[in-house]
Parts: sequence; C-alpha cells; structure tokens
Amino acid sequence: METDITLEFGTKLENKRTIHLELLCCHSTVARQQFEKAKQLRDVYNFANDMRRQLKVFTASAMSSNFFEVHHKEDKCIVQIVRIYNEYPLKKHVDAIKALVDNFAEEQHTKTNIKGNQATIAARKKEFKDSDILARLNSLDPKAIYQLTQSLFAMLRRIKLAEFENAKQAPVKAAAQHRIIVPDTDGKAVRSLMHWMYQGSLYYEDAENLYGTLLLAIRLGVEQLTQTCLSKLANDTQDAIAQAYSCGSSLQILLGYDLVDDEQDAASANNVVQVVFGHVLKDPEPPARLFKLVVGALAINMDSELWAQLKDVVGHGLALRLVEAMLVLRQTDGGGVKLECELLAIEGLPAGHNTHMGG
Repeated sequence: METDITLEFGTKLENKRTIHLELLCCHSTVARQQFEKAKQLRDVYNFANDMRRQLKVFTASAMSSNFFEVHHKEDKCIVQIVRIYNEYPLKKHVDAIKALVDNFAEEQHTKTNIKGNQATIAARKKEFKDSDILARLNSLDPKAIYQLTQSLFAMLRRIKLAEFENAKQAPVKAAAQHRIIVPDTDGKAVRSLMHWMYQGSLYYEDAENLYGTLLLAIRLGVEQLTQTCLSKLANDTQDAIAQAYSCGSSLQILLGYDLVDDEQDAASANNVVQVVFGHVLKDPEPPARLFKLVVGALAINMDSELWAQLKDVVGHGLALRLVEAMLVLRQTDGGGVKLECELLAIEGLPAGHNTHMGG
C-alpha cells in the first residue's frame, strides 16, 4: 500500500479521509479502471505542478525586486518562464498563459523597461515584434522580469485551484488529482467502509448507517461490500415483516404510521423496515433487490388506510410497478403461501435501478 488517495465527503466536501489506492483497487474494478483512465491526465498534472513549483522559487517573500536584480536571478527565471510558455501541458490554459506573457512584454517595451542605453533601446523596440519569446524576455530589465514572474505564478495558482474545483464534477479528473469525491455521504458510512476494507468485517451503528454504507459501496464499485449490505438489509427487512405478521401486527404499524412524530423519528434510524421503505420511496434509483422487495410487500398489504399514508410519497414509476405487482398477486394467489415466499415470488416486475456511481 503506497498510494494515498483522499476521500472527500460531506455536504460541502468538508471532511477528508485517506485511503490506499492499491487496497481499494483490490475490491473495486470501477476504481481500478477509473484510476487507470486518469493516468495520462495525472502525468499532465505532475508536469504542470513541477513547472509551478520551480517558478515559485523566484516568488518567495525574501525575493524582493532589488534582491532579484542584485543577485541576477532574471536569467534562471527567464528559462522557467520560456519553458512554461512553450511546454505547459494543460492545453486549455496555454492561450491565457501566452497572452499574459506577450502582453506584459509588449507593455514593458512600451514603457521602455528594457536593457541598454537610450541609443540601443530605440533599435531594440523596432526588432521586438519580430523576436521570439526568449529574445523578448532577455531584453527586459530585471525588475520587469520580477513583476512578470509574480503575475505568471499567480495565474498558475489560479489554474491549479480551478482544476481542483472542476474535479468535483469530473470523477476522472479527481482521480488524476488522487481524490475521490463522494458528496452527500456522511462520516458513519465512510467509517463503515474503512472498517470493512482494513479490518475485514462489517460494522455499523444502525440501519440508516448500513443503508448509507450500501450507497457508498455502490458508488465506489465495491461489489462484495455492496452485496453484503444489500443481503443484510433485505433479509432483516423480510424477517422484521414476517415477525410482525406472526405477532398480529401490520405493515402500517411497522412503518411507524401509527406513531406520533417524535416517536417515529426516534425509532426510524434503527428500524430497518422504515429505513429501507423510506429510501425506496424517495430515492430516484434504489437498488433493484430492495425496490422489488418493497413493491412486493406493499402489493400484498395494500389497503385504503396504508394508501392514504403513501399516496403523497409514491412516485409515478413506483405506482405503476405497484399496480403490476398487485395484478400478478391477484392472478397467482395461492392462499397459503408464506410471506417470505410471496415477497420473492413476484416475478416479471421491471426492476429498480442499480446505481452506478463514479464519483
């Protein structure tokens, strides 16, 4: 494990954890492919970072314009500026860099901030426009080169920050920066992921934490953890429903619709049925297995009271699947089938969506 990757999460990406790329790639084909795809861009970023760091040497606080001139730093600095001008690897920023250098050099020649006496300055101004960038910069005096260095370094810093910000919406670009962006993921899910990857066991505080871990595993393409969380949620939900029915309870009570708001909020986080049903009802693309389980359970238990609670939160797509499930049940009703079997036997339903998350 040699390569550190920063996992950034939270509503505003305010939280960060370090994870090892090699370990992640052992568990995730998606991550491995994404980071392989980012290799060329990562090399480009490394080249650009090297250029910026070498120029930064000439912008240190101790490097005043007088110090710059007395110690003849302009020659080495010009070499770096010309290299950036001709070889900067982030192509979409090249025109802006060249415009900055060209316009600055032109302005300094206009102000006669160039080397030589008055007799040679006039001659050099005539030759300026036909000269290459090295000749133009060599004609500037040290103070002008110092000013150009400050301006160019500031632009390179802005480019770095812009690329960093743009990566939030571009998973491959983030991978090239050794980052994985997972907005709207909470710290509990990240801790569960890290525990599973490094300790080899699934740890979670409650059902909401487990569901969040499932979504994170899907997003990162960690297939084994995805299946572990999915099976745990599905099995626990089915067991809870079956147990409730064996005790003479109802799905409506299990979902907390007969509780007052404060009681419902307190119970919901650790009530796997409420968590699973809540996410399937409101999330745009819930996992197919949980989607099918919820549709089946609702189809079996639907009555006017339950529908009154659900009608404002059931989307059009889920409502269509629910009608189809109820029709299937009507056609295949055997009367003595166990609840667990009924939930799994509703075939022919269009599945929910498995979410593909790249970052």
